[in-house]
Amino acid sequence: MDEVYIYEGGRYIETATEVERFNEATIEQTAEDRKKLHGQLQRVKSFDTYITERLPDKARLLKEETHRMLTDLEPQEVVTLRRGEDGELHDENETEDWLVTSPRWTTSEQER
Repeated sequence: MDEVYIYEGGRYIETATEVERFNEATIEQTAEDRKKLHGQLQRVKSFDTYITERLPDKARLLKEETHRMLTDLEPQEVVTLRRGEDGELHDENETEDWLVTSPRWTTSEQER
């Protein structure tokens, strides 16, 4: 097998090729060894370029308004689910009347 095509999430990323062996000793290298070395260095360089292009930019200071908005966030209750014997997901704090525990359900609506 000479090539392997690599996909991530259905998107083509790269074609993996076999790493060719070459003589690393400079004095013993032939023209073919130097050609193989050059090919490997090109692959490494293109990978490094690809990674640096995907890295986020340098960290920046937040505007005061954005900082205030993020620090003023209130914690939200997280519903913990468990899988029952039947395989269905159930709320651990489940009651008979699920509308009573709903955050949108108010006392005025309960009276109706």
